[in-house]
Amino acid sequence: MLRTLVVASVAALAAGATTLNLALGCNASTPYPYQPRSLCTDAAFVQTITGPEASTLIQLHFASFSLPPTDYLVLSGFENGTRKDIFYYGQHIPHGASFNATPIFNRTITLSLYTGIFNPNRGGACAGFHIDYMITAVPGEGVEAQCGPKDVTMEAACFEGSPGIWRNAQAVARLVINRGGSLAGCTGWLLGNQGHFVTNNHCIKSAADAAGTRFEFKAQATKCPPPGTDYCKSQLACPGEIYSGSVQFVYTSSFLDYTIVKLDAWVAQKYNYLRLRARGPTLLEPIYIVEHPNAYGKRISNKNGDGIAQLRGPFTATQALYHLDTLPMASGSPILGVRDNLVVALHHGGFINCPNVGIRSELIFNDLKRVGLLPRDSWK
Repeated sequence: MLRTLVVASVAALAAGATTLNLALGCNASTPYPYQPRSLCTDAAFVQTITGPEASTLIQLHFASFSLPPTDYLVLSGFENGTRKDIFYYGQHIPHGASFNATPIFNRTITLSLYTGIFNPNRGGACAGFHIDYMITAVPGEGVEAQCGPKDVTMEAACFEGSPGIWRNAQAVARLVINRGGSLAGCTGWLLGNQGHFVTNNHCIKSAADAAGTRFEFKAQATKCPPPGTDYCKSQLACPGEIYSGSVQFVYTSSFLDYTIVKLDAWVAQKYNYLRLRARGPTLLEPIYIVEHPNAYGKRISNKNGDGIAQLRGPFTATQALYHLDTLPMASGSPILGVRDNLVVALHHGGFINCPNVGIRSELIFNDLKRVGLLPRDSWK
């Protein structure tokens, strides 16, 4: 039985959430589709689910999941041209469990249910499932601000004529973190030549967060768009290269709001890497940011409404201040000095009407040195 469901109306359940009432068995009006005979291996129920037009992913929420032990459900879809299948077995999930499924980064997915014949000896427990909503976008969180009436960030490709900036931009990745079913978007970057990767502590807090993170490099336009237009200014636009290697949680500091994880060393050779400025930022020096605001394709800015962006004062005990445009999910972006292309701050937040703020590089350098975890070729 093949069905197609196109969801056009959005209910305000949560950011990026869309109502979806799909239920079989138990108390639903549609009975559970047991197979009519044994050895039947075809799916008993197939449903194609398509999110609203602006959807960037589909993550189903099961209000209840009660499959017999031998039955299973498969969610399928394509990510960057590669098919992804996620299996949910009745024997592995407690009867009546509620959970968020693993997201598939596509607007359309297929749900297939594989069942056996009815077993009268199973007892009184009902068989079925109920999906009550789906997440169709990465929700934003935190305060990060656009500092003027007009966004002055640009597609990263517009900086190909600035070799230092362009080369550094390749080390920056778009992140989607799956925290036990709850999604968050952030930015991060490679530090040193051994595959170490930096983002905020409020993005990746633990080894579980790191294991649930989607690292996407080169999520950017291939060329600079004509003036007044954009190619990648929508969530998860301009798909890049999804890292599929190992991820090792190394260290985190909630006080300095940074986390360092270890990817395979080859990524630093493929995408370049950044270095910290060990002496920290300088007041009024020109700066730029490489970021994925709102999980857009990669953007860069070295300007503000007044012209060239500079570090503003006074610095706080831990933070440098600036009026570079950001938005939620830019957290973890590097702030770099124009003169030497070194990281002078780790962007981590801001005020509603600016400035935005980042943790000063010398504090991160000193902390990593103190705990003996400073990566090779990671500072100057």
